[in-house]
This record gives sequence, structure tokens and C-alpha cells, in this order.
Amino acid sequence: MAAALGSVGLRPYALRRIVLTHFHWDHVGAAAEPAAQYGATILAHRADAPVIRGEQPPPWPDFTDAPDRERELFEQVQGPGGPTADRPAISCAPPCPVDIEVAPGDVLEFAGGARVVHVPGHTEGSLALHIPAHSVLLAGDGLARIGSDVVPGVFNQDRSRLLASAHLLTGLGAETMCVGHGDPVVSGGT
Repeated sequence: MAAALGSVGLRPYALRRIVLTHFHWDHVGAAAEPAAQYGATILAHRADAPVIRGEQPPPWPDFTDAPDRERELFEQVQGPGGPTADRPAISCAPPCPVDIEVAPGDVLEFAGGARVVHVPGHTEGSLALHIPAHSVLLAGDGLARIGSDVVPGVFNQDRSRLLASAHLLTGLGAETMCVGHGDPVVSGGT
């Protein structure tokens, strides 16, 4: 973490908050350590906070309306079959504290104001941050970029809600959209 912050000219102790966009392990798994080390506050949507804290088990994705390739990818990552007592969901990270539970419309005081946008579907508590002062959207995993295509994320709890959330995100008009997986999308460019 110190090296990553240093590479953009920041000191590690400048880390003040960590915003978790949802409960999946690849977004939560390493949050507790730097938060404890540098005194950062961890924020998450109230719907995902109990899973992040380890108070509730993570729900498994619903593949009902998902493309076959998504189930195949999940089985490559997770292994075949569903969760068992001996094999929890891959989406489960080690418990992590959540200091502040955010709600839609909350404004976080950085970058001129980052507005919390609730984008359920990937998980119930998925969130994005819209930073109008810089025309930037931190979209989380509701959308991903594969090559030049922007597509819905994978391993979703409710695909129809995810698609509605994707329309909400793209309708915000941000010039730069940073997605959880893939390169940023810049309006009129790459």
C-alpha cells in the first residue's frame, strides 16, 4: 500500500478513508490492514456492511439471467458446485470493520464532494461515487470494461437491477468513468 500511494506522490498516512463499493473479496480483502495501520476510516453501504463485518454470510450470485460464460467463469474462480460448510463463497472476505455506513445521496468531503450513488444488482449494497466537480464516476463493479466495450459486471445478485443501475450510472454524464475491472472510460476517447 505504501508503494502504491508513493507512486502517486502521497504519503501512506495521508490515507484517510477507504470506500468499499461492495462486499466481494477482491474489494474488501485488503482493506482492514491499511485502515488499522494508517488510521483510515472504512465506509460501505449499509446493506453490505453486515457481510463485510462477517455478521452475515455473503449471498451467492444468481445466474438465472446471466450468460453461460459467466457461470463458467465463476466455476473457474470458485470451483464447481455451490457453497458448503467447508468451502465458503469466494465472494467472502475476512471480516473487516465498517466505521461509517453510507446511504444514497450522502456527500463525502473530498475532491469537491463525492456523492454516494446506490447501484444495487451486483450486490444489494453496491455503490458508486459521483464527483461532479471533476466529471468523474467511480462505478465499482456494476460496469466493467473489456477491450473497448463497457459491459455489466459479473457474479451479480440480481441482473435486472444491475442493468437498471448501469443505466443510472451511464446517465450521470461523467466524462471519466473508473470501473472496478478494466481501464477507465473517457467520454469521446479511450
